[in-house]
Amino acid sequence: MRNYPPSTAALTRLFVLAVVSIVGNLTETYGHGIEVRRCLTPSGNLRFFIAHWHGSLSSPSDASTMQIREQITGSLGTVVTRSADGLFNNKAADEQGWGCRDDAVPTTVTICNRDYDDWVYYDYSATCNTEITYTLLSGDSVVLEEGCDNLYPAVVGPVTFLDGGPPELKVDGHALPRTISAVAATHSDTTAVVEFTASAEDDCDVAPSITSSHASGSAFPIGDTIVTLTATDNQGNSNTGTLTITVIAAPSTSPTKAPSSSPTTSPTTSPSASPTKGPSASPTTNPTASPSSSPTKEPSSSPTASPTASPSPMPSEAPSTSTAPSGQPSEKPSASHWPTSQPSSEPSGGSPSMNPSESSLPSVQPSENPSASHWPTSLPSESPSISSAPSSLPSSAPSSQPSENPSSPLPSAFPSKSPSKLPTTSPSSLPSLQPSIVEQIITTAGSLSVNVDICAFDSERLTAFSEAAIDSVKQVTDCTVESPCNAQLANVCGESSALQSSSRMLQTSTFQLDYAITQTFTCEVGSCDSSSDSATLESLIASIVDPLESALSSDEFLSILSVNILNTGSFSANITACLAVWGMVREPELEVTPISSGLFFPDWGGNSETCLQGQAPTYMELDPESWLYDTLEGCCERYYSGWNKNRCINVRGSGLWYVSHLLEKCVTDCEEGQGATCGGLANPFSDNLFADPRSCCLAELGWRFIEFCEADSLLTSCYTGTGKYYRGDTAGKAVCVRDCDPEVTGDTTCGGLVEDTYVVFHDTAEECCSIE
Repeated sequence: MRNYPPSTAALTRLFVLAVVSIVGNLTETYGHGIEVRRCLTPSGNLRFFIAHWHGSLSSPSDASTMQIREQITGSLGTVVTRSADGLFNNKAADEQGWGCRDDAVPTTVTICNRDYDDWVYYDYSATCNTEITYTLLSGDSVVLEEGCDNLYPAVVGPVTFLDGGPPELKVDGHALPRTISAVAATHSDTTAVVEFTASAEDDCDVAPSITSSHASGSAFPIGDTIVTLTATDNQGNSNTGTLTITVIAAPSTSPTKAPSSSPTTSPTTSPSASPTKGPSASPTTNPTASPSSSPTKEPSSSPTASPTASPSPMPSEAPSTSTAPSGQPSEKPSASHWPTSQPSSEPSGGSPSMNPSESSLPSVQPSENPSASHWPTSLPSESPSISSAPSSLPSSAPSSQPSENPSSPLPSAFPSKSPSKLPTTSPSSLPSLQPSIVEQIITTAGSLSVNVDICAFDSERLTAFSEAAIDSVKQVTDCTVESPCNAQLANVCGESSALQSSSRMLQTSTFQLDYAITQTFTCEVGSCDSSSDSATLESLIASIVDPLESALSSDEFLSILSVNILNTGSFSANITACLAVWGMVREPELEVTPISSGLFFPDWGGNSETCLQGQAPTYMELDPESWLYDTLEGCCERYYSGWNKNRCINVRGSGLWYVSHLLEKCVTDCEEGQGATCGGLANPFSDNLFADPRSCCLAELGWRFIEFCEADSLLTSCYTGTGKYYRGDTAGKAVCVRDCDPEVTGDTTCGGLVEDTYVVFHDTAEECCSIE
């Protein structure tokens, strides 16, 4: 941007234009030129405005000409007769639309009357690195001759427009380096078309030349591509920056028909939704931790290498196909009533039964003594066992009464009909019969400050003021006991409350009061991203954010707060007489319970220039250590470092104060249109932020009276001036006048509020007239 070093011979003003008004005798004449103003245009021209009494003109030539001397690098230039370049009719001095940079209002150079609103203007182009001075000597017609003999000569300068360095490169309005992410259109596409707009700003070149290694609208391959851009100004200064284009492959819309060529490096976290259609090509290297929930449809082609740890819970549907007897006798009798094809090589170890059973069915009544064998029968008993000891294996169907002792740590083959009182230590192999309840929690954090030092109050008055403030928040948002939201104070003058602050709240708050509003609703689906869930989410956020921003940007919140303060009974009406309030509402923070990880990820897909919480893209969730962060600040530092970090943390602006040199006052860091004091989002690289306008005025606008600067920044009419006397020609009067507003007080001795410290004050009118 342009640099304007101050001159030792003049007072430094906005754009460091040193202004010297040569004042003559305080006698009025009857010419028509009454005020001179100036500003800098977007193209770098100096523009001079002259107000006149002649009424509306039809063209600039109607004003005749002006005698102007240009002085370059200390050499006295020649006097040039100039015709006006343009005019404004019926345009009040405090209006915008003068063609000045950033739509600023022109700054006064000299003045003897402000009652007329017709103007002509002159444009002068400025040359970089050259000191120039312009002097308006006299007008050649009744339109431009001075209306009082102190108007001319009007000297502006000396001023030097310096080339402060190479051009500043930007892409889509953002400084470099920068990353643009895109997703391929389809799964089969290996490239994606990405468009971007490169621009450059320079001190002395309105349109620096720009070159790029890759053109906007090119097809970029999947992965990262570095685009190198170079901007060069007309002074030969150049600057190079890099843009990273990241193209992500689109996910497949259908499953693959064949397995991948290599196995995954780690097991999946959950079983597949459907079984495989055939056996695996080779056995697993390790046995499974638990038996299959259902038998295989076909026998295995070969026996297992080692016996199973426990017998199958169900008998085989057919006898063994082997014709050879087993090498060892069975430890239990065969479950089948069919005889074996070969006799046993060894007799049974037990005593033979006296009378073998003729039936293959179990007995109707249980045995009075339990079986000596530890193996279960092939079919369950029709009546429960008399024994109090638990069985060694789970039953194939649930019992009607709970066991006196817990079952084996292995899961049962069938789900229970009702939930257990304690959770399982591992996930079940079957889904639950009832869905879980998933809730979405919305936390909206905000901050407030006033132009009264409430932190110096005693504890009783501070508590009363704080409660009045949070009650005002509740009234504006309709967040009452009956509504599904909860508003609480999170911080009062640096002391945190029991309420845990939102992660989007400043780590060290510079506001007097911080609060948080929480809302909760039950999601329709587990991921909380159905169309109904999204609509509910947007509606709840709007019910808090919209009324708060509207109330803070108007007088509504101040009116409610003033009433609540007085209703506490702890304050007199004086506290609300000149009270001003400002604040900001932060981006809502979302949490889905119980499934949300609460981690932050960069919003590359949405281009919101911040980090979000919630469902991150799949490729980020698959590699959380590389992409996801526990805190918003950590995520912003990683992906939006530098001066982009402030916007990442404070998407809506920090709500703090910074200086606007164009307006010669302090404004709040918030998006334009969000309130009368908003000056747009601050540039953290160059704009210092302050907790209140008074601190900002003291640090950044030392030549302005602090009380006037504070009142001007807050847009309050409470400042009434010092009441002292000053030379009245600066107010268009030929006598000494008082520092007060005649429109407010009705006092004819008032000459208007003094804005700048260079004006000399006197205690009495006699002293002022004697000295001045």
